[in-house]
Amino acid sequence: MQLISIVPNCLSIFRILIAPLIVYTLKHNLNICSVLCLTLGALSDFFDGYLARKFNVVSQLGALLDPLSDKIFANIVLWNMYIYSGRNIYVLIIALILSIRDLALLIGSLFILINKYNIDMQPVFLSKICTTLVFTFSIYYLLFPEHKKIISYWGILCIVLILITAMIYLYRFMKSK
Repeated sequence: MQLISIVPNCLSIFRILIAPLIVYTLKHNLNICSVLCLTLGALSDFFDGYLARKFNVVSQLGALLDPLSDKIFANIVLWNMYIYSGRNIYVLIIALILSIRDLALLIGSLFILINKYNIDMQPVFLSKICTTLVFTFSIYYLLFPEHKKIISYWGILCIVLILITAMIYLYRFMKSK
């Protein structure tokens, strides 16, 4: 049981550590390797939370590390996909909006912690769906860049969900203040 208590946090750290490998594979046009790394990162996102809840090893460190590693991983993947994989406008808009939302969440969280406000900082369930959608969009885009119509619809859906989750977080913050 002692070992299982550290596995979720190790999976979150793994997600951060695999990001530079994705950058390397994207830069060198190794899309299948990029997809494999991205899939491993996405699976680690699922399993860290699942294992923490299943074995009741939820920790304060994990509650901080998991969303932080998600944000680092997703932003590194999207910005490097844009730079090295065709400069698709949907990838750019998703990366830009996601980065702005995540930066606002980071600054807001620090503000809440410093001022000791009593605000629910739990992730919104829709945000988990949004993260999954962004990861699957990224995988699909790397595998099938020629499917422009599907990529555009999927990209629009990602953009809408990111904006909705941003508004939900903003609403929570404004309501609690």
